[in-house]
Parts: sequence; C-alpha cells; structure tokens
Amino acid sequence: ITSARIVSAIWERLVDPERFAAASYVAEVVDALCEPQMAVPELYEALCGFQESLAQASDLDALLAVMNLRILVALGVSPELDACARCGAVLGRRPLVGGRAWLSPQAGGLLCNACVRSIREGSADVRSDLISVSSGDLTRLRAWRDLPLAPWTDPAGLQKGNAAAVERASRAFVEHQMGRRSRAKSPARIKAKVARR
Repeated sequence: ITSARIVSAIWERLVDPERFAAASYVAEVVDALCEPQMAVPELYEALCGFQESLAQASDLDALLAVMNLRILVALGVSPELDACARCGAVLGRRPLVGGRAWLSPQAGGLLCNACVRSIREGSADVRSDLISVSSGDLTRLRAWRDLPLAPWTDPAGLQKGNAAAVERASRAFVEHQMGRRSRAKSPARIKAKVARR
C-alpha cells in the first residue's frame, strides 16, 4: 500500500462541542473503571455502538444515559431496579409514594419507602446520596439498561426533559463506581455555555 484515503469518518462530527464533551466523558469513565489489558467484550461492543451512535443521536442525554447503563451492565455493577437494593423487597413496576422512586448509588439501586425512612433518620452523608426520580424515569431506567447502542434510534417514550433526569441518575451510579465526579463537562453545560455567548 502506497497511499490511503479516508472515505467516511464519524470523527469529523466530533467538532461539535456537545458531542466532543459526550465522547470525553465516556473515555474518562472507561479509563477510570477498566483495568489495562483486561478484555471486556460487552464493553467493547457498547463503545463501538456509542461511537456509531454519537453522530446520529438527536438527544445526547438519552445516548449518555443508555451508555452509562451499558457500562454498568458490562462491568457487572448494574443498579438494582426491580427490588430494594437494601432489604431485597420486590417492588415490581408500581409507582412508589407520590409517583416518585428513590435511588441510592451507595446502596446499589432502588430503595423501598421503609429503607428511605431509615436512611433519612440515619447519617447525613447517606441522605445526600438519595436521588428522587419520577415513576416514568424509573420505567425509562429499567427499559434503557438493555437498549443496544447501534444502530441508534432515540429511545421510545422520550419526551423533552425526561432524558436529562435519567442521564443524571445513571451518571450518579457511574461516578459512585469511579469514586469521584467526572472531570468532563456534560453536553448540557457545554450547550448552555455556547448559548450564552
């Protein structure tokens, strides 16, 4: 071979600041959570799907939420979303009190109301870990954890604002596994900064 020519490259689309921020975040997470020289085929497939989907996604929050969940599943630390992560009580698909559900990255997933009450009466550092999501967002978390990333189609039932809450919740579980907050800026923060200019 004496020469080569790039016919099509998705990386050309990464000049968009929001998409670059999403790619930077995923790269940081994978670097932080994976051991060098240790193959994780499911994670590799998720990364390939993310790479293909990045240019096509109309809602980056939805894409990042799905990717966060796929990373957690691939690494065997997926949040428990069907039973209480603390006491094991099966919660089913019913909405919890007032149509809200409580998640805790530290506990490992969904919490029943009895465990939420006991946590609230306990130490302040555990209370700050609690994340409140709507029953619709809980349904999306459950459905999106098994979505393939490629070929990308925006997840069903997506309405304005929903994906951002699901992305924040899934990111909290990823950051808990990392043991720190991500240094990468979120696409939403980049978008807001660009809009202010």
